[in-house]
Amino acid sequence: MRSALEWAQVQALVGDGVSEREIARRLGMNRRTVARLAASAEPPRYRRAAAGSKLDPFEPVLRRLLAEWPQIKAPRATELLRDEYGYDGSVDLVKRRLRALRPRPVRPAQRTGYRPGQVLQLDWAEMPTRLVIDGQERRVYALVASLPYSGAQSASFSFEMTVEAFLEGHVHAAAVARVASQLVVYEPVEILSAAAVEREP
Repeated sequence: MRSALEWAQVQALVGDGVSEREIARRLGMNRRTVARLAASAEPPRYRRAAAGSKLDPFEPVLRRLLAEWPQIKAPRATELLRDEYGYDGSVDLVKRRLRALRPRPVRPAQRTGYRPGQVLQLDWAEMPTRLVIDGQERRVYALVASLPYSGAQSASFSFEMTVEAFLEGHVHAAAVARVASQLVVYEPVEILSAAAVEREP
């Protein structure tokens, strides 16, 4: 919050015909702040800091409760505070404080950023639908190539999970992507060994 002195300085300079840009430069203020102080008919008033919450003295107890019982609900915590510590506030107040104190769950996946063309991700999977060719059901496999930076994708399909199909999918992915990626990520990693096993007699 700006002081009454700063308001007075801005008002005096405005009265002298100095531009807001120049006032901001002279006083080392943001131009928006200068505009606000210039438009204000009276100096800013001091606002008293808000009084502490009725629950503040019980925060250490709440922290201890959360450490021992992470899933405790506000009604039960309020009951314990009232019975054992003399708290006489509302359940809503306890609920809000528990929400603020409870640790946020850790996200399981870390978001990773890539530069254009840095990474090519290959996912090889069996498709859920089977084709019927000449009266026989055939499994269909897809090698899906993704560029994480742009979100571009392409897929190469085959009836077998072999090294040949795998390499053909690589050639297709490179032709579509038109980039030489610095890193190729295989999902799942087992696709390499699966292709090698398929090739064995």
